[in-house]
Parts: sequence; C-alpha cells; structure tokens
Amino acid sequence: MHIRRSFPVRLFGQSLKRIGAALKHDLAEVQPARIGTSSIPAEPHVLAHISDPAIQLELHNQLQRTALLTRLAIELRAALDPPMIAHNTLAAISLHSDADATAIVLVGPNDQIELALSSSGGQPQPLLPEQARRMLERGPAGWDWRDRSSVMLANEAQALGWESDDHAASSGSVMALPLAHGHTTFGLLTLSYRLPNHFTSQDLLLFEGVAAQAGLALSAARASRAEQHQRDQPLSGQDLQIAHSSDPIQIIFDHLPDGLVLFDATGRILIANDAFCEDVLGVLPRAVIGQQYGAIIQELEHGAQITIEPHPSTSTVRRARCAGGDGRQRWYEIDRYRVAADDGAEQVIERWRDITRQEDQQRELPHDEQLRTMARLAAKVVHEIGNPLQSVRSCIDLSREDATLATATAEYLELASSELRRMSHILSQLRDLYRLPLNEANNE
Repeated sequence: MHIRRSFPVRLFGQSLKRIGAALKHDLAEVQPARIGTSSIPAEPHVLAHISDPAIQLELHNQLQRTALLTRLAIELRAALDPPMIAHNTLAAISLHSDADATAIVLVGPNDQIELALSSSGGQPQPLLPEQARRMLERGPAGWDWRDRSSVMLANEAQALGWESDDHAASSGSVMALPLAHGHTTFGLLTLSYRLPNHFTSQDLLLFEGVAAQAGLALSAARASRAEQHQRDQPLSGQDLQIAHSSDPIQIIFDHLPDGLVLFDATGRILIANDAFCEDVLGVLPRAVIGQQYGAIIQELEHGAQITIEPHPSTSTVRRARCAGGDGRQRWYEIDRYRVAADDGAEQVIERWRDITRQEDQQRELPHDEQLRTMARLAAKVVHEIGNPLQSVRSCIDLSREDATLATATAEYLELASSELRRMSHILSQLRDLYRLPLNEANNE
C-alpha cells in the first residue's frame, strides 16, 4: 500500500518527453503524427511502425495519459456545475484508461453526500447513497477521506484482510484520491482494476493530477454557487443601500460636496452620502446605515471629535466644529429639513455645509485690519514727519555755507545734520516696511 500526501502535476510534460524519446529511438524515418484532443487518431499509424511490443505499449500508455490530462484541462476549464465536473471526469477516465470501475463522491457541509457517481466501462451512473456512505467509512476510500491523502493498494483483499463472505471476492488493484483545492476537500475519486499489482506509481502520479484538476474546478464551481446564492438573497437595510449605489441619482447624491443624511422619526439613518460619512464622521457609509443618528453624534461629542453649537446669527441653523484626521479643524453649518415619505411617515434631512474657508477668513479679518491700520498710520507718520524734517535739513545745509561761521558752530551744525540724516533713514525703513500693506489697501 502506498499513501501519498502531495499532488504534483508533472506527468503532462513527462509524457511528452517520453513520447519524443520513444519516437526518436525507433521512428527515425516516420513523419510526426497528429494527436487529437478527445481521441488519438494517429496512434495506429504511429504504432504500426514500431516493431518492439514493449515500446509500442509504453507509447500507447503515454499517449493515453497525455490525452486524458489534455481533455480534462479543456473540459473543466470553464465548468461551474459540480455534477457536470464529476460526469466529465469519470467519462474521460473511462475513455483514456483501463480502469475497470471508477467512482466520485462529492461531500458538502457536515459531511453530507451531495453527489455520488460510478462508471464501469460506460456512461457514469448514480451511486446509491448507502454505497457512497459505506465508501467513506470503510476501505481505501475511507482512509483517503479521513486522512486527506492518496491511497494505492496493490492487492485490495490482501491489504484489507477481507474475511467475510461479502468481501470474499474483493481482490485487485485500488486507488483512492481526494478531490481538494487549498485546505478544502470536496470529495474523493476511486479507481479499481480486477487484477492485483496493476497500478504503478506512475499511474498514481497521473491520477493525482486528474484529481487536482477536478478539485480546482469544484472549488471554482462552489465559489460561483455561493456568489449566486448571495445575489439571490433579498436585500434590506444596509445591503439595500449598497445595492442602490450604482443608480444615477445615488451617484450624484454620493458626490455632492455637502454632507447629507436622511433619518426617520426614530432617528435611524436611512441614507448618508460620502461627504457626511467620510468627512464628518470619518467612517464608510456601510458602517452608519441603520444606526441611530443621535447615538453616533453623542459618541463623537463625548470623544471631543465634534462640537455642535447654536449659530451666532440664525436661530434655525447650528454650527459644528469637527477635528479632522490631519489635525485641522473643519466648520459646518447644519440645516435641517422635514420631509414626508411615500407612506406618509415623517423623515428628516440634515445638510452639513462646509464653511471652513469662510471661518478662516473671518478669523483672519481682524489681523488683516490691524495690518491695514498700522500701514495707514505708518504712511501718515512718514508723511507728517518727513516733510518738516526735510525742511530742517535744508536750513542746516544753507547755514553751513556761511563762511563767517565759527569753527565750533560749524561742528554743531554738522552733528545736527548727521542726526537728521539718521532720522530720515529710519523713516525710509518704516515706509518700506509697510509699503506692501499700503498697496493692498489702495487696491481694495
């Protein structure tokens, strides 16, 4: 008995290499044959030129294995129906292998048998649930199902030690392989042959590849079925809001710059757009649909994330200050409108209009006004002091031109002129300092 715990799928490439080696060894003058996907029409033509029976048998086996894997790869690629996957897998094995009997059992949640098929040289037929359950509980299939690993018995009767009359005739070669993908096992595949020692390790490797392809297809089919079941479920509440997000009106609603929220008379949120949920609350829309509006606002106020206060000039409007994630504060004006639903029930719409820019400008107005006042004062000082100062400097310069001045008087006049020049320089600096605010004030 062999038990394998891995599922390598290398046989396809190995088969092609061995076919090429066999042809090169004994068919140097034979033209390459064409191999079909579902049958091997060129096989008799090729085998007719091979004189060695051993090579002829090996080539036949390799062609059959390659055709089996190729056919399954094509037929299971887009299959999303588990019964069809099981049927096609058994049909391909019957066509391209010499197994006497094959069976597939698919198991669902809680180990419930979903499907059981068997084939014995013909079309797959349903297997009785009792027989399928018995396969899962006893023998190599039971080992395979419990251990989730491949099992191959060279002689079933000898390995199992059947002693009862019911199994007196049980003998021959058996393989059991799990149909799995990832960490999920969907069922098992069994193959049997009437004579002992028939299956080889190469056969085990081949059918592990077959089981791996079937497991991958079953995984895709189960995922598709779960998705379809979810789509068929009736929508309500939050799911209904998300499903309607592709409507044109909903798209416009979500992309409005103002935050909008609609809630019923009990305060339960029915609709909320992205601007309200993400900018004001800092959460995704799906997290607030169906929640109590008052409870959410109260929790944010308790955490100092939102502060709501009356509007200073309009009694029907409130203002809110929100702490943004970037550390900046945002200001909103909150308007409330009452509307009637189709059934006559009262609903409320709140609009949160972002006034952060206006608030920033209002806070900058006093500072700007102070700058303008200082600029006007500086201009007046420069004008009122500069003109008399210039007259004084002119008088001193004229007095210094008198040739009869005493030496001490001339020195005093020079000192006074120097101080006046320093005062003029200070006034010039003051004028340059407030020239920009003066220009802005003049422009306004």
